[in-house]
Amino acid sequence: MDSGLVPPSREALAEALSLSEAILANLDLGGVSLAAICLKTARLARLLNDVDMERIFSLDVSGYPRPLSSEDARLGRLAGRTVTNEYGREAFRVRGVGALEEELELRKVQLGAASDPDYSFSSGSELIVPNPPSNRDERIAIVQAAAAAREELDARREFVHAYVRRTNSELKFSTIPADIFSRARERVDGSIGKHLPDSVDKLAAIYNNLLSESSEDWSNAVHGCRRLLVALADALFPPTTETWTVLVEGKEQETKLGAQEYKNRLLAFVGDHSASASSVHLIGSHIGFLVDRLDAICDVANIGSHEVVVKRADADRYVIYTYLLVADILDLKGGH
Repeated sequence: MDSGLVPPSREALAEALSLSEAILANLDLGGVSLAAICLKTARLARLLNDVDMERIFSLDVSGYPRPLSSEDARLGRLAGRTVTNEYGREAFRVRGVGALEEELELRKVQLGAASDPDYSFSSGSELIVPNPPSNRDERIAIVQAAAAAREELDARREFVHAYVRRTNSELKFSTIPADIFSRARERVDGSIGKHLPDSVDKLAAIYNNLLSESSEDWSNAVHGCRRLLVALADALFPPTTETWTVLVEGKEQETKLGAQEYKNRLLAFVGDHSASASSVHLIGSHIGFLVDRLDAICDVANIGSHEVVVKRADADRYVIYTYLLVADILDLKGGH
């Protein structure tokens, strides 16, 4: 089995979601062997880079090797395969579901043979003619063995079902924010070329920096977000020597709209183009928060300080915030 991880992607998540739906249908509707379902579930775990569960479902098909290694014992515990033996010690159910399914079918045949002394059946290429049962004890033993195999199969089926159902729910939920951001990204990407043709390369650079494993590149992604907002302000509300009147604690205050005051220019644009006071307040508060934070990070970095370290999660967050904000502002411009 290839131990390489599957590169995370929307395609892999979409395939995993589709596969989880198919597995649930197999479990609910029947008609598919549990061994085949376990193989599909191992593939599902592989798509999600769930290494332990991929190994567990592979072992569910083939069975656990004997003697058990410490690693296989650990996986057996995760898989719920432990029982307490007659001596009060931990023991493992090691048979694979394929063998259990074969045994269950064989027990059905044996039960029919035990009911009819003239009944014969085959096992592979060998013809077997059972001895006539001397009493009902043989049939009882067959029924008990079949019940034990069925109990193990039901436990494995329940384990598979719980994992796939939980995974399916997580995958469905995970697509919600991704779909929301994708729609915002499509709106932004589609209008950036129209209003900010020189910023297309800025977006590409931001994405490339996020894919890096270097904290310096994550910092560059944050710098790229600020450069994008500066370019947006220059395009939508160019620098001017005029001032902008705002209310501060109920009093009018004149604010500059020069080249350095790109936040004020964005706020002025929103104020001029929004028909709703609540929209002005909402978008304006987002502008204030994001610009102030980006400025703080970038200005400290520009003077050579290492006090501010940008983590990947923070870089991801600021890129998402920037996209959503740019989408809101361009919507006012009629960008989509």
